[in-house]
Amino acid sequence: MEEVKRIPIYYCNVVQVEAGAFDFEFKLGIKKKRNVPLGEDDFDFEVIMSPQHAKMFLKVLSEVVDNYEKNFGVINVDFVGKDNSSNV
Repeated sequence: MEEVKRIPIYYCNVVQVEAGAFDFEFKLGIKKKRNVPLGEDDFDFEVIMSPQHAKMFLKVLSEVVDNYEKNFGVINVDFVGKDNSSNV
C-alpha cells in the first residue's frame, strides 16, 4: 500500500512581509508575548515568492476572502495594523 504524504499544517497569527527587487519574504509565526513588540522569536518559518507569484497569490487570496465574506459576512479588521502596517 502506498503511503500518503502529509503536508505540515501550521497556524499563524502574525505575519511580517518584506519585498526586495526579486522576491517577497513572508515571515509567519505565533505571537509569543502579548504586550511586547514583535521579535525574531515570534516568527517560526518563512515563505519566499517571486514578485509574479506574490501578485498571483494576492489575486487568489482576494478572491477567497471575497467568497468567504459573501458566505459568512464581512471580516472586521478595524483593529488590525494600527502600529505597523507591514506586521499583521
